[in-house]
Amino acid sequence: MAEDIESKIRRLRELGRTIGETEEQPPVPAAPKPPRRRISRIGTLRERERRKRIIIGATIISIIIIVAVLAVYVYLQNKAARELELAKQAKIAEVNKYFTGELANDTVKYQHNK
Repeated sequence: MAEDIESKIRRLRELGRTIGETEEQPPVPAAPKPPRRRISRIGTLRERERRKRIIIGATIISIIIIVAVLAVYVYLQNKAARELELAKQAKIAEVNKYFTGELANDTVKYQHNK
């Protein structure tokens, strides 16, 4: 009896194999593709707004830096011009000092001008 049971089990296994081979296995479905994500208009608007703010901020900072550099340049130029004007005034005062006082009445000075 034990042999009959074992033989029946073998036959069932063989039948199962042949039935499984004859039946076509349905192809394993690939993982379903996630639906295409819709790009949110709100997100793109926020991104555009963020980019605009960054560009505006960079522009304002660059304008401030340019104005500061120009202010320093003009200050240094005017400082040099003021120093030159002061030196000129000092020389004029020195020359005027030589021709005032006792030299102002010198007759030789008038003879050279004639």
